[in-house]
Amino acid sequence: MIVAIAYHNGDLPLMRRWANRVKQLGPYMNHEIILSPVRGVTTDGILLPLENCFRKVHIVPANHSEQGWPVSCNRAFQNIAWHSTLVTRQSFLFMEPDAIPLCEGWIDQIEAEYRQCQRPFMGDFVDLSSADIPGGIDHMSGIAVYDWNLSQTASRVFNCVSNIKFADGHTKEEEYAWDIFAASDIVPKMHRTTLIQHDWRGTSDRSHEWRKNNVEPSFVRPGAVIYHPDKKGVLLNDGLAGPSSSVQGDPATGGDAITTSSFNHDEPAPIDEKTTEIQQKAPLAGTKEAQLGAIDNAINVLAFHHNLGGWNRKHVKESLVKAGFAKASKVKRVGKKVRPSLVNA
Repeated sequence: MIVAIAYHNGDLPLMRRWANRVKQLGPYMNHEIILSPVRGVTTDGILLPLENCFRKVHIVPANHSEQGWPVSCNRAFQNIAWHSTLVTRQSFLFMEPDAIPLCEGWIDQIEAEYRQCQRPFMGDFVDLSSADIPGGIDHMSGIAVYDWNLSQTASRVFNCVSNIKFADGHTKEEEYAWDIFAASDIVPKMHRTTLIQHDWRGTSDRSHEWRKNNVEPSFVRPGAVIYHPDKKGVLLNDGLAGPSSSVQGDPATGGDAITTSSFNHDEPAPIDEKTTEIQQKAPLAGTKEAQLGAIDNAINVLAFHHNLGGWNRKHVKESLVKAGFAKASKVKRVGKKVRPSLVNA
């Protein structure tokens, strides 16, 4: 199995602690890991521990600018998803620095259950319809195992933007977190596992305070091998748990506070009457419309690479051909050089 973890500048202290803890619980010579730092963020203190315990480390920078939750979280996930579609072509376990592995053999247990379940997605089920969140959408936890061919199985993850219509007639473009926006694609195809614990609510005596900032070992349910979210890294058990960071757009930390991390998730937001419009606007997974949209989004995502010159653009197109999303047409001759032109499949 491939583990894929995305992180931002504000995540570095926790990410380094995560890497060292993961190394302690390893080795993982049957597995690989993708590191996806945001543009300009270092791998110092992260790469070496992981190189020493995984069979292979892929470094796949997410070259977007920090924009807070959910935009930066979406870009980081989409970057990994496209790398899986175009390069590794293997299912992946998506992680964040506050998703804490709890025991030796955690990857092996997740891989074994995923192979056995025979479903494209495996994660914790987030039940909002029966909770006290009006209009809440049931969905799979973002920390989960994903099919590699998401343009076919859950194309909505690549375009989580919808034009919202208001009562007065004006519209506004709004972006949603991929796990909620693509819930209608993912939930019917998911396997609900108890190995991954997504603990998003407050405690009984502090129901409006996220447990993420007040984690205790007693919160972990029996059988879980990953706990999320633990912003202070209490469950890393390294004695270094410190104050949590704040993030733009997270009311729990002050709303407009300076962004230090994109992975302080807000409480799942109700979509209410917008839900129907969102689902109608997104093409069905596996359709021609979804495939063409996936190609467009691939180019858009990869365009974040600020050095997307001629060679890189050619490489992107060749990758799309290899993945079956585009095909080479007739050969064009320019002088003595021969090159294929590419058209959409």
